[in-house]
Amino acid sequence: MRFLVSLLIITLAASSCKTETKGSNTENTEETNEDWILTKTIIKEGLHDIEALNDSTAFAYSYGTGNLYKTEDGGEHWKRIHQFDSIFFEQIQFLNDSVGWICGSPNKLYKTENGGKDWIDYTLKQEPVDILIYGMHFKDTLHGYIAAINGFDSKKRFSNIYTTKDAGKNWTLVNTIPGFIYDLEEINGSLHGSGDFMIIKDIDQKEHWKYSFLDTLENVRRIGDLQVNNQGRIIATGFRGHIVKQVYGGWKTQRITKNWLRNLTWVKDSTWIAVGDALRASGNMYISKDNGEHWEMYHNYYTDIHRIVKSDNKLWAVGKQGLIITKEISSFE
Repeated sequence: MRFLVSLLIITLAASSCKTETKGSNTENTEETNEDWILTKTIIKEGLHDIEALNDSTAFAYSYGTGNLYKTEDGGEHWKRIHQFDSIFFEQIQFLNDSVGWICGSPNKLYKTENGGKDWIDYTLKQEPVDILIYGMHFKDTLHGYIAAINGFDSKKRFSNIYTTKDAGKNWTLVNTIPGFIYDLEEINGSLHGSGDFMIIKDIDQKEHWKYSFLDTLENVRRIGDLQVNNQGRIIATGFRGHIVKQVYGGWKTQRITKNWLRNLTWVKDSTWIAVGDALRASGNMYISKDNGEHWEMYHNYYTDIHRIVKSDNKLWAVGKQGLIITKEISSFE
């Protein structure tokens, strides 16, 4: 009898260590590493981007396979909620729980009005079928901008900037910029665009746009992400491992790694985090605690990280081989 009781206790203890949860689309476990929570799912494909509505709800999509996933419990469990065709999406943005947009190539622009369950095709009929839609920014449910990249395989490369004032029903061409624009962000009331060798201010103003930063030596090359903190400090990332930061009287570039840097986010106070790929050297996450002046490698525990975003009190990051990690902002010093 004593043996049977002991065996029962051992069995229950072993069962209590198992944290696996099964769902309709994902099978999850969690592990932590320096306060980062790694969610293990059956998602094996690369996740290219993530959009967090709040600390509980977020959307992530795959690259080239058209899968859209959603979590409603802070990232513990994920469910595939929609399957597109094999599309290379580039950006996703939700304005509220219902309305969201996603864009990519070739010439793909979709809108949802029911939280991602169904999507309406808003393909730009006035553009060639092979354009790339990278940059996208909506101010609210009515007003938004996109950047349509033309000439990807030619020497004559340019980006058409479109705007809508009626929730995407009509799109008006407002400017044409030489080169590729990969990101659109509204900063201090001005629409900025970042792309190959450049950061442009007032990119939606045909007569008044200007280069805020121009990489004449072509060291930085592709500038893929542009962010601002609550102090008005603007910092961008370059694919060649550069940080591009606005300083008094201009811009300063700093190469912090030999790897690609894909994007960054302001965390809180003077803390920023930049992420990317570990292609040429160790490291895929970097941290600055002095508002971008100095950077150091934060960790290299995970595979390539494609995107990091911030919600109210949480950081979310996704990447290669279905990587999903989260971290509470309150855990930063």
